[in-house]
Amino acid sequence: MILFAKHFLSHSYLNYLFEQRQVLKKYRCLCEGVFTNISGEINTKIGRHRHENKQIISKTGKDAQTKYRVISHQNNMSKVEVIISGGRRHQIRVHMASIGHPIVGDSLYGNSKMQTLMLHFYEIAFVHPRTLKKIAIKCDEAF
Repeated sequence: MILFAKHFLSHSYLNYLFEQRQVLKKYRCLCEGVFTNISGEINTKIGRHRHENKQIISKTGKDAQTKYRVISHQNNMSKVEVIISGGRRHQIRVHMASIGHPIVGDSLYGNSKMQTLMLHFYEIAFVHPRTLKKIAIKCDEAF
């Protein structure tokens, strides 16, 4: 899913919404293992790794908030809905790996040999710049 503005004023408005964290972003992912908590929130700072091209949990990083809810379990994997506030580079991948449930297919933060990263941007919701009505767009599930 891609969101883009056709007019510079709409672009400015949408940027403002993202900066103020007024855009709802939902993802679906397939994580390794079975969660003990069916839902939760991860509030840890994320920063750059000094020697590798990846992100890490860091006391000096930037704030990142990830909420998750387990949808189902199957074959030692969990289908999870994730909502992020803001959006740091690789935020979902780093946070899920930090709680011991890396995303299936994530060779950078997990140990999966699968070629496809099982992370899917599923839904976005925001207030339309002209009509000021709430818009929610959902994609078909990928898995």
